[in-house]
Amino acid sequence: LSVGFGVWTFLNRNNEIVRASQPIFLGMLCLGALLIGCTIIPMSVQKPLTQSGLDAACIATPWLFSFGFIVAFSALFSKTMRVNQIFRSRSGHNRVAVKARDVMKPFIFLFVANLTVLISWTVISPLSY
Repeated sequence: LSVGFGVWTFLNRNNEIVRASQPIFLGMLCLGALLIGCTIIPMSVQKPLTQSGLDAACIATPWLFSFGFIVAFSALFSKTMRVNQIFRSRSGHNRVAVKARDVMKPFIFLFVANLTVLISWTVISPLSY
């Protein structure tokens, strides 16, 4: 479903309503939903696999879910931050230029923090089946 919405967003990215909704953030929401949905795949792995395969599936579950959540959450947070910057501008009628790189800072921060925690978790105390 998220792939379908992502393709629809890409095909209609020049539509006035989709442009107002900022297609990059809509794409990030679709990607986050896809990663969260893909979490079910390693969770459904059963016994016929080797022990190392089962352990890898256990480790993949929090990685997929965490990155999916971070991508979707940071897209929503960045959109909220963008709207907040526009409303808090001192000039009431002038346009406020908020670039995409300005709102990508929270995404990068959350992504790096999440990556650090997951790497530490996997190295220090990896999950096992």
